[in-house]
Amino acid sequence: MKLKITSAVGALAIAIGATMTVGLGTASADFNVNGCNIVSSPNSQRFTSCPGADLSGANLSKANLSYANLEGANLTGTQFREAILNRANVRGANFNRADLWFVAMNNADAKGASFDNTNIMGATLNGANFTDASFVRAEMYLAKFQNSTVNGADFSNAGLGKTAWRSASMSGAKFVDARVGEANFSGSPVAPADVVVTLPPDSAGWVYERPDALELEGLWVDSCDSQSGEVLTQSRSVNCNYRTSVAPVPATVGSATFFVSVTFEAPTDPGNPGNPGNPGNPGGSGSLGSPFGS
Repeated sequence: MKLKITSAVGALAIAIGATMTVGLGTASADFNVNGCNIVSSPNSQRFTSCPGADLSGANLSKANLSYANLEGANLTGTQFREAILNRANVRGANFNRADLWFVAMNNADAKGASFDNTNIMGATLNGANFTDASFVRAEMYLAKFQNSTVNGADFSNAGLGKTAWRSASMSGAKFVDARVGEANFSGSPVAPADVVVTLPPDSAGWVYERPDALELEGLWVDSCDSQSGEVLTQSRSVNCNYRTSVAPVPATVGSATFFVSVTFEAPTDPGNPGNPGNPGNPGGSGSLGSPFGS
């Protein structure tokens, strides 16, 4: 009996301007950059607040901008090397051509922000909101987007080698001509942590059918080591490749792994209605293998 796979996560769907230099970031006093007061030792109550500010070309390397409000700010060409922007509000900000080398932007709100042609290599961007953000031609080697939201974001022509996307929300994201070699998409729509196959009671095995990638423009999962139509008798790890549309150049290929778990219902025993001592078995459920991701 051939049974189509169903997924617990749904179908798969991949310097002009200010001259102030922060330097080592050890300053204990506030300072001013182009009329924006940069607050030292920020917290949730006291932080830098310069929405719409023009900080283009400024050097804010190693600055602590946690909780900062830079919504809509012009940050074109700004130096943020090893800066901290955790929980910052940078919605709609322009980071084009900025240097965010090893920046920390965890749990930040960067919805609609632009990071085109930006150096974001080694950045930690976990838990952040990048909905509808643009990363066109950004270089992001080793960047971490774990548990982040990148719905509708554009990574076209971006360098995403060895990036980490575990459990990221990626609906509608674009990866057209992106370079994804050795990226880790485990637990995301590209490589979900669990894919569940339902079995009727009388099945001796089940047939694996790989869903097609969905909603991730330019990113596909293929070449799985368990081909569609293969009969499997227990849970197992399925390894796939993913690729982008870099034709006519050969596609850059990475690897993705997810686990397949088998669930089943026990046969229903109607029992003997005339015998109260045999009420029958209403059925049950169970699983084979371990439903955890890679």
